[in-house]
Amino acid sequence: MEPRTSTSAKRLETIQVLADAGIPVGVMIAPIIPGLNNHEIPSIIREATERGAVSIGYNVVRLNGQLNLLFKDWLVKSFPDRATRVWNLITTLHGGQVSDTNWGRRLKGDGNIAESIRQMVEVSKKKYLNNKSLPNLDLTRFRKSGNYTLFG
Repeated sequence: MEPRTSTSAKRLETIQVLADAGIPVGVMIAPIIPGLNNHEIPSIIREATERGAVSIGYNVVRLNGQLNLLFKDWLVKSFPDRATRVWNLITTLHGGQVSDTNWGRRLKGDGNIAESIRQMVEVSKKKYLNNKSLPNLDLTRFRKSGNYTLFG
């Protein structure tokens, strides 16, 4: 869906390489687009955790600025049979709009569709994540002065 980015296979391979090297890996599933890719949530979480991911997050789609025009054009051309339905589902996430400035709602959405996405993520995390999580952040590695140098 994202042009000029790594394929899902390459992303999963990267998770595996990092996890095998002992680096804790978190995965962000985004953007979740109802009626288009939300059905992939369980398989994404399963595959990511099978490769060593220990944390999963997600965001729903929001189309701010001119992005809504580009996305709608792409949606109509790529999925003409369901473009109107997907567009309407997106608006249900954001109070009747395709974008949202409300901090809590813009990332996760609001309403029945947002709740079904949240539940699908939570059920899948319970099933595949096995209570794993990212380790606590070690703040002792940071200098209080805030000055950092690249080479020592």
